[in-house]
Amino acid sequence: MIGEGDFRVGDVLSVACPFTVTTVERGVTWDHVSVRWPWWEIDSGNEFAHWNGIVALGVDGGGSIASETEPELFRTDPPPEHLKAGDVCRVGVPPTVVHVTGVDHHDPPLETAWLPRPTETVPCCAEVCPVASSRMRAISTARGTPSTPATGSPSPSNC
Repeated sequence: MIGEGDFRVGDVLSVACPFTVTTVERGVTWDHVSVRWPWWEIDSGNEFAHWNGIVALGVDGGGSIASETEPELFRTDPPPEHLKAGDVCRVGVPPTVVHVTGVDHHDPPLETAWLPRPTETVPCCAEVCPVASSRMRAISTARGTPSTPATGSPSPSNC
């Protein structure tokens, strides 16, 4: 994403992330499937925050997005209802249209518990964002690595 131009509030983007092989750490429980995140490294030098390398993606018990669970840009293949701990799957983002609702630059890079640290975050909402059940997502740019979605509720006027 870096070098592809500046983002502005109101931009409409098509985002995607190639599906990448990873391991399921925990099958569907509590409306989430947990996978080892293939794009980040643990920041063992961070003395304030710790991360175990696992990301939980929201799903319902049937594997589709539940209304009370944050919808995810990231998906698993096969679908979550077919996964259990120890399985190998792929995780990625199919092409999705999003609307930019903000742009935050981080200098120095944002302190997280993973590497690389983001230098820019771009909060977005999916194309259906005017619908009341929509959720906001963030795109992180740190040497072109994908972000796990950040959550929040955008107002329809932001989309």
